Amino acid sequence: MLHSLLVPSGSMTCCVYPPLENESEGLKTNKLSHLSTLLDKEKKRTELLKEICRENTVLLQRQTQLYLSVQGGRERLECELKACKAEKQAVELKLSSFGILGKAFEALAEEYSRLRQEIDMKNWALKELTQYDEK
Repeated sequence: MLHSLLVPSGSMTCCVYPPLENESEGLKTNKLSHLSTLLDKEKKRTELLKEICRENTVLLQRQTQLYLSVQGGRERLECELKACKAEKQAVELKLSSFGILGKAFEALAEEYSRLRQEIDMKNWALKELTQYDEK
C-alpha cells in the first residue's frame, strides 16, 4: 500500500498519506512529529553530502593539479633526456673520429717534437758559433 502512496516530486520522492480524518489528534501529532524528525535527519544528511561533495571537489582539483605538474615535469625531463642522448651521440662520434685519427696524430706530434728539438739544438749551436765569432 505504501508503494502506491509514493509520488515522485522533482528530485525527491514525497509520501502522500491518506486523509487523517479518522485518526485522533494525538496520533496525527505523533505522525507529524515523526515526519518533522525525518525531515531534519534528511536535511542533515543532505548538508553532510554537500560537504563531502565540496571536499571531494577540492581533492579532485588538487589531484588534477598534481597530475598536470607531474606530467609537465615528465615531459620536460623527457626533452632533456633526448637532448642528452643527442649530445652523447655527438661526443661518441667525435671520440671515435679521434680514435681513428689518434695514431696519425701521435705520429705527427712526435715528428713535430723531434723537429722542434732539432731546431732548438741548431739555434743553440748557431748562438754558440756567433758568440765565438764576436770574440
